[in-house]
Amino acid sequence: MSQQVRKLNQRNYWLKKRIGFFEEKEEEIKRNNNELATEGIVKAEGLNWKQLVIELMRHIIPWKGRLALSFCFGVLRYFHL
Repeated sequence: MSQQVRKLNQRNYWLKKRIGFFEEKEEEIKRNNNELATEGIVKAEGLNWKQLVIELMRHIIPWKGRLALSFCFGVLRYFHL
């Protein structure tokens, strides 16, 4: 019985230690993310909807064929099932 209590206490100790380690890292990551402003977010601040669509299309144009094929194959797969 005493061995079970010791094992349980050891397990709880390591769990608390492990959880504390991850909580510190998570807080540090959140703090770093809040301090940094990415270029994309700063660039998109003053855009209206028309400018936004144009900017997104600039990113899509090089992949237009692959995007169209993916969409078509996805629709065909849906109807085939």
